[in-house]
Amino acid sequence: MKYNRPPNCLISRRTFIFCSASVLFSTPALSSIRTKVFTPEMCGAIGNGITPDGNAFHKLINLVNKQPGSEKIIIECRGKYILTGGPLLSYPFKPPRLKGIVKGIPPLTRDNIFIDARGADFIIPKEFHWERTKRGGNNKDHFAVGWHFKGDNCQMLGGRMIGNLDKRNTIRGPRPSNFGGQEFGLVMQGRNWKLIDVYAENWGTDCLNAGASGEAINCTFKGARRNCVSIVPRLRFTKNSFVLLDRCSISNAGNWPEHIRNNPGAGIDIEGIKNDLHATVEIKNTVFIKNKMKDLQISRGARDCIIQGCTFSHDVKLQPEQKGGHTFINNKFLGEARIKTIYGMHDNPPIIFRSNEFNCKNFPPFKHRVIKGINRKFQGQRLIFTDNKALNWNGKFSSLPFFTKGNVFANNETRTNKKLK
Repeated sequence: MKYNRPPNCLISRRTFIFCSASVLFSTPALSSIRTKVFTPEMCGAIGNGITPDGNAFHKLINLVNKQPGSEKIIIECRGKYILTGGPLLSYPFKPPRLKGIVKGIPPLTRDNIFIDARGADFIIPKEFHWERTKRGGNNKDHFAVGWHFKGDNCQMLGGRMIGNLDKRNTIRGPRPSNFGGQEFGLVMQGRNWKLIDVYAENWGTDCLNAGASGEAINCTFKGARRNCVSIVPRLRFTKNSFVLLDRCSISNAGNWPEHIRNNPGAGIDIEGIKNDLHATVEIKNTVFIKNKMKDLQISRGARDCIIQGCTFSHDVKLQPEQKGGHTFINNKFLGEARIKTIYGMHDNPPIIFRSNEFNCKNFPPFKHRVIKGINRKFQGQRLIFTDNKALNWNGKFSSLPFFTKGNVFANNETRTNKKLK
């Protein structure tokens, strides 16, 4: 069944085939390829929400990773699993060297694994404290981690990743931010991953950290200490190989006391690291609620992102090192939510805003910014701004940009200026 977009919406970069979870994962086709099925209970898990199951998950993952061939492997989980109690893990992104204590589920290194976790909980107990005392980490670090996929074509259906950071003792460095950590509910490092109906909340760094192309459908990411979702490319993205988030709920990112929280505190942060890999992301039909610092940050290396049919209750920021080519279409900005910053170079492809609704009254819907330390003649991210509405704001869109060369404004409406051209 083809995924039908709302009328007048942007055509996607690829044809996205979507089936409901019940159709996709319970058809005869699945039964015919069910050659190997594993459960945590086979390896000693109790799954009662009380007894630590860490050792069982280590045995399970080691067993699965050793399976030869490339056929689909299924892991069925139905209990309430305490993820600690097992051996130490190496850091998710730095396997050769362990600093401090990291416990949870070891990385799945094999391709083509399907986790059927409908009805299952994966829990970090309140007794397991979180600790980061030094930038870069040291031997006092103390984190947990949930499912970590390194192989390609891995999928997870259902399941609740419960980090319980709100109930755990938290120890951190002397500064209120920029002491990150390595605690994730979900880590997706293999290509073509898929999450459907997954719930993750209250993790010490991110609920979801994605380093490769894949998609999250109808998922909830809530209450991470840093970002609910961080997209940090570690493999090359393309226009046909990117991260898709569709029909998700993103809430309460960074919504912690000042002595605990960590920048940037975004619902979703697209933040390429310094490896020349670009991040291309589509976010569709997604609701952002009560994220402390911002709902969305489009940052280093991000290009050609599509933001469509979303509802924002806080600001969106386009940072200096984003590469342009983004499209915002049919989004709603509630309250005083707005495009708070637009930084960028003039040579970047323009950013398109079409048919968005802004509810702000006290502030303009967007603002161009100057990048410090860079000659202004190279700056001026160009905008194509058409058919947008800000009916509570008394102003004129085309008067806002600091840089005006190359911008296009047409058919926009404000409180006192109807359909200005």
